[in-house]
Amino acid sequence: MRGACLPGNRCLGRGPLALIVIGALALGELIGLLVINRIDPSPAPGSSPPSSPQQRRVDSAVPVDEEVTPAGGARGVHILDLLARRTPFKFDEDAIELDASRKYKIARSFLSPDAEFGSPDAGEVCLATQSSLDRLHTLVELAQLWNGPLSLAVFVANAAQFQALRAYLALLRSCSEPVRANVRVDLVFPVGVNVTRAVPWSTRGGGGGPEFSCSNHASLLRTLHTSGGARVVRGNVKQMLYPQNHLRNVARDGCSPQKHFFVVDIDVMPKPGLWDELSDFLASANSGRRLPCAKCVFVVPTYEAREMAPVPRTKRELLAMVRRREARPFHEKSFVFNQYATNHAAWEALPHSEDGLHAAYRVQRYEFFYEPFYVAGKEVPRYDERFVGYGFTRNTQVYETHAAGFEFWVLDEAFALHRGMQNHRAKGYWRERQNTLNQRKLAGFKRDVKRKYLVTAAKTTLPPATKPPLL
Repeated sequence: MRGACLPGNRCLGRGPLALIVIGALALGELIGLLVINRIDPSPAPGSSPPSSPQQRRVDSAVPVDEEVTPAGGARGVHILDLLARRTPFKFDEDAIELDASRKYKIARSFLSPDAEFGSPDAGEVCLATQSSLDRLHTLVELAQLWNGPLSLAVFVANAAQFQALRAYLALLRSCSEPVRANVRVDLVFPVGVNVTRAVPWSTRGGGGGPEFSCSNHASLLRTLHTSGGARVVRGNVKQMLYPQNHLRNVARDGCSPQKHFFVVDIDVMPKPGLWDELSDFLASANSGRRLPCAKCVFVVPTYEAREMAPVPRTKRELLAMVRRREARPFHEKSFVFNQYATNHAAWEALPHSEDGLHAAYRVQRYEFFYEPFYVAGKEVPRYDERFVGYGFTRNTQVYETHAAGFEFWVLDEAFALHRGMQNHRAKGYWRERQNTLNQRKLAGFKRDVKRKYLVTAAKTTLPPATKPPLL
């Protein structure tokens, strides 16, 4: 396996080859990037190839008085910095937005895909997701499986995380065709933090900078996340909160050229080919196929399996995993109400369909803690940004969608798989505290929903103020 840059005196191979490649990079030639091992860009089974790429923007070249080195230095350029410079990031201080609370800044289109969202080749639906730096290793698989427009909102807490994010995204974009073609990235960061401040790469342990290649990009991410000041200490509620709902809304906005969006967490993997199937299903509705309701959202049943389990290609393969107890409904053991209303038993019993997706049945027993992953149009309510950190972030949006009169319909052949089994475990004081603080905001949220939609008290009843589960 060839590494692009290794600690010590090795970089981009050995002997004459290294000198040739380093010389090429120093002259500003992109050919130097080709020595990095490629992640297989072939689409997942059942999915279509990416849309036609656009012309890529080229960032600034390396100054002529700098040289490419494994570790950088006073005059040197670290190869990760060079890779980031060759990536069309956009960070315009004059275009930065403030969120409604004025606590966060938003850099839209921080990284744009080669393919154009909203084009005839982009289908009917865009996947929207959000992440912090430490969870980004799942992006490559997510982009490969989805293989369509994907909007990602990333939260960075400081300059070290910002620099690490640029380096990691640059590597993924160089390595993965689905990432390069289809992934748009927006950035969210705290007000008052100068994320563009230069931070030297850590030389902890006598290395010369992080080791990386395409095949071990997850290892690079772990190194980047723990080096310098990239780690965020999560000691108590006064530490920096993760603004999940702000990020979900930003990711939704990134999908805006598309007619529909599918909001998932970054560790939830769609069935291979789901983008194609959803696009066909939604396009047929636009061309005259009658939907079961005027205000529909479409639930994608979600299961969970061990971290490294392969994503099943078909519903039959998924059901075989369920029979072998290798997969089960998402949160079935940790908090059953999270997905209970989907009625996985009814979904598993549906007859197999060979002619695409269908809205099989309506969710009948909605409960407040229901948190399905679903496909919807732009008219559904946004995520309420008063809920910051952990607790009551997704279920309040589902609740408002229900109060607004939308019906939840379960799709027959669609599914998604969460990476990792969810079991009962202690969440720690910091997460308990955030959950409790968010619960205190429920009464005001209830009043606002009731006033906004003029619905009955029965429909807006919330659970009693007991200790909530950790969601």
